[in-house]
Amino acid sequence: MKIGLTQRVLTHNKQVHDSLDRCWYTFLRGHELVPIPNREDLDYESLAESLDLLIITGGGNERLRITTEVNMATEMSTLRLPILGICHGAFLLTEILGGKTRTGKENHYDVEHIVHSKYEPHLVNSFHNIAIDKCPPNSVQLCTDAEGDCESWIKDNICAIVWHPERMIIPYIPTEIMKATGL
Repeated sequence: MKIGLTQRVLTHNKQVHDSLDRCWYTFLRGHELVPIPNREDLDYESLAESLDLLIITGGGNERLRITTEVNMATEMSTLRLPILGICHGAFLLTEILGGKTRTGKENHYDVEHIVHSKYEPHLVNSFHNIAIDKCPPNSVQLCTDAEGDCESWIKDNICAIVWHPERMIIPYIPTEIMKATGL
């Protein structure tokens, strides 16, 4: 499968870089990975047509990154191709599709915690202080944390997970998302 991965924007020594967490290489071993450059002049339509899945990865909210991700998600959605948002990507997709997020979630940064699905609980990680208050309209909530905040949802083939499965020794992705994305 050909998978597009959005990238964080990092600045080092006054130079701006696009960056991917190396964990993606192991997690998606066996797939063709396409790092999506953060550029306003991309041919988003052609790039989307070449992909089987877009993963909006975790990371910051830089303007150029958001522009790239919104444009790529729009093209993938137009083509009815699957999109998976991880952490930052989950919060971005939630907002784009009419859900609500909030900042200030306590005791949720750089920790492990349990999420509850309809099947069984799972130990996952957390690297944020944001919560999904309301899933997008017509989506299905798949997992919640101990406080009842949404940790994963799906709407057709657009999916969100707020933890980082690529950073887990034994990654957990809900079955519904595995089927919708082809992972």
